[in-house]
Amino acid sequence: MKTSTHSLTRSSMLCMLLMPFFLFLFSVQVHAQKVFASSQVNQVNGICLFCGVTDPNNAVGPNIDDFSTFNISLGLAGVSVEQTLIFPAPSNTGCDSLFIGVGSGNSVLSLSLFGAVTVQTFNGSTPNNDSRVLSADIVRLLQNNTRAEVHIRPTKQFDRVKVTLSGGLLGLLQNFRLYYANRETVTLPAPVITPNASSICSGDSVTLSVPVDTGATVIWYSSTTGVTGIHSGNTFKVSPSVSTTYAALYVRGGCSSALGFATVVVSQRPDFPVVAADTIPIFFKDIATLTALNAGINTVYWYDSPVGGTLLYIGNNFQVSPATTSTYYVDFASSNGCVTARKGVTVKVTPQTPCGTAPANPLAHYPLNGNGDDVTPNGNNGAVDGVTFAPDLICQQSGAFGGGSNKVSLPATAFPTPEVSVSTWFTVNSVSVVNPLVNGGYSVLGDRRGWILEVIANKLIFIVTANNTQAVAISTTNLAAFTWYHATATYDGTNIKLYLNGELVATEPFSGTIIYPPTADHFTLGQLDGGLTANLDGKLDEVYIYNRALSAQEAHNFFRSYTFSLTTTRESGARTMVSPSVAPASKIEALQVYPNPSTGLIIISGEKALKGGVVTVTDLQGRQVYRQALQSNSIQLPAGIPGGTYLIQVHTADKRRLATKIILNR
Repeated sequence: MKTSTHSLTRSSMLCMLLMPFFLFLFSVQVHAQKVFASSQVNQVNGICLFCGVTDPNNAVGPNIDDFSTFNISLGLAGVSVEQTLIFPAPSNTGCDSLFIGVGSGNSVLSLSLFGAVTVQTFNGSTPNNDSRVLSADIVRLLQNNTRAEVHIRPTKQFDRVKVTLSGGLLGLLQNFRLYYANRETVTLPAPVITPNASSICSGDSVTLSVPVDTGATVIWYSSTTGVTGIHSGNTFKVSPSVSTTYAALYVRGGCSSALGFATVVVSQRPDFPVVAADTIPIFFKDIATLTALNAGINTVYWYDSPVGGTLLYIGNNFQVSPATTSTYYVDFASSNGCVTARKGVTVKVTPQTPCGTAPANPLAHYPLNGNGDDVTPNGNNGAVDGVTFAPDLICQQSGAFGGGSNKVSLPATAFPTPEVSVSTWFTVNSVSVVNPLVNGGYSVLGDRRGWILEVIANKLIFIVTANNTQAVAISTTNLAAFTWYHATATYDGTNIKLYLNGELVATEPFSGTIIYPPTADHFTLGQLDGGLTANLDGKLDEVYIYNRALSAQEAHNFFRSYTFSLTTTRESGARTMVSPSVAPASKIEALQVYPNPSTGLIIISGEKALKGGVVTVTDLQGRQVYRQALQSNSIQLPAGIPGGTYLIQVHTADKRRLATKIILNR
């Protein structure tokens, strides 16, 4: 057996180096080695005296220019001449191509002359049943159309090929020549995987693909040694949990290519956000603080939508004051750009109602809407004496007491022991006199009894007596005349507490059981007459009495549940406004930039001229890497800033805030 190996010229070496880049255009086969036929047999089929093969051994071996000649007379039906060229070893099934050099005594060849010639492969004496007439799909003309080469790729293993010339079909073909037969082991090119290097976050996926090689199957492996196939097909969607190198090869028949490789680098995504509370209940105009607990070194982003949406805030603690129940969404971003799914936090807003939302189960409720009735099922109705009623700011009507002997007398059954809470809206026309608001039988005649909520010397005061002693809780807030306030006073047997507009303003330790006077003479709204006499010069509205001590949260929520402007009207018509204000959370608008990713030049789109504003660039740890006053809508980041993911914020001259993330490639 003789073998011939191609030498590598500089041009062929360059071709091999560039080959991976052209695989996406066409399928390439590398002819690694030629194996020529090493022996032959020939024979004549049928009766023909002068038929046969001349110089049969010229078709054997690597000399591709000498030839054997088939001699047969024209028109001899049933007569054929054949020569079988035998290889030293069987082929590689499905991998080897077969090349046969042919020609004739004709001065010019054409494919039409070969209609009498057939080729068929054998494995030993067993035919592969692949006989083919020489035709345009397997024959190419060579050397100015004086020679030709047959190229076939047998699908079965073979160790010989029989070439047959039939006399009855000879036509114009003269002196058919057989130059050589060689088989070439074809090495399929290693697949070029795209992308060959990629980075993803844990839980994400990437689709790997290789060019189509007609007739070949692609097998994928999750190791560089290609031991066990895990997928087949030209594309493979992978989602590794750790960085992994994948391998792929082509298989055609029994022929396998070398392995191609692609590496997928996996960056760990931050843990899913954990928040302090999934649902935060507040009243209208209250502020809720949304807190992310487990961000660690990651950056925290708050949005108004579970995906996409508007970036609202950056940081662990986000304060909001929505007008209605709203859900906010938080995610974490790591320094490598991996972002978690978003966690929702709902702020449940109890809307304000014109008359508020009172704590449950009052012992008595006096709305003072034209009468002194208790509107609870307890029926602790009061008797009106000189009080007038008119529409007012709190809830429908209020009671005006006028500073005389006007009052609303209440039954003793409306006053509990041992715990008590009283809540009311009030306004006084003068803060320099004593203004009794709700009198729970307070008396200094003989034994000290009951309790009273009143205004003295511009201070809110709650006095509770027990065991013939008393304690006083006094607010530190200076009250103003002609101004509505909400007061809640509680006694739980241990402490006296006083709330003004929902906030705790005084606490006084005290213990004992409240003892009330034996008669109901001193249970009133707007009057003190138990040894000391005073009358309210002002108004009351929405008076509640409870047989328990309200909590601080209940007192706060009660006040916040009302909807109105905290004003009252003087006789002159002047109005005083004391409504508390809650600044809404600063909203960050989405900043539109291009290109993104960028190599350093960033253009801000969709905005008018930003001259006079300030741009800051921070990394995902919050460290500022660039700050500059804006002169135009373009930003050129310094070359010293390394590649990565950054947050760009623009503070405009008109106090707007815009932000977005950008990827900087270096």
